[in-house]
Amino acid sequence: MGLPGLCPCAADTGCGDVVSRRHDSQKGATPMRKPRDDEYILSFDLSLDSLDTILMASNGDCTPHQAYTNNWPGFQKLKKDVLAYLGDLDRARLTVVGESTGILWWHIFYQISTDPDFAPYEPALALLNPFHVKHFRKALPEDQKTDSDDPRLIGTYYRTMGVKNYYSFDPRYLPLRQLSRAYCRLVHTLAAEKAFAVTLIYLSASEYCRLKPFSDTFGVTSTYILSEYPDIAAIADIPLD
Repeated sequence: MGLPGLCPCAADTGCGDVVSRRHDSQKGATPMRKPRDDEYILSFDLSLDSLDTILMASNGDCTPHQAYTNNWPGFQKLKKDVLAYLGDLDRARLTVVGESTGILWWHIFYQISTDPDFAPYEPALALLNPFHVKHFRKALPEDQKTDSDDPRLIGTYYRTMGVKNYYSFDPRYLPLRQLSRAYCRLVHTLAAEKAFAVTLIYLSASEYCRLKPFSDTFGVTSTYILSEYPDIAAIADIPLD
């Protein structure tokens, strides 16, 4: 089933325009990138299991909510529906909008931005701060805060507020970025485990870490001593010859 036609967007209350004007009036405000006349917003509410979407025109009209499975077959069906819809238009440019929720956004953003079938529509990637969207939601009536309305809320936020810069993927640095993040996570995890190990050492020898008999408490010699001898008394009985 393809995407239905556009209809007036019930979530377009105009409340975002007030926030936008207030932001623009601030001294030294950075100009925001906002939709163009021929731009169509593919708005996502992302979760581990599903991709909840709408397509929104720059005037706020949008298609009804559609849900796709968040996997490769789901992307293929989404792609088929979106391309069929855009193909019926005289001219269209596509902007993909979603919240930077963990890493859930990465796959769909990357697939659309690198898929040659989407290239004629010059896809732009607008990645939103969930904290900002959360506060934008508070300006809406209670009956517009259902899960099915979330993609429309996200699209409305982008349409009224815009983004400072569009996101882009640089294939030269993608592997380095992922490896660097994994390495950083390992470093923080290792530091946390060492901090916990210090508390266990303290129970057996409270002055061991403070007096530092070895320059590195977790070095080869120190860890050997700590693992081979049951308590501080056994270490004190080690012969010197």
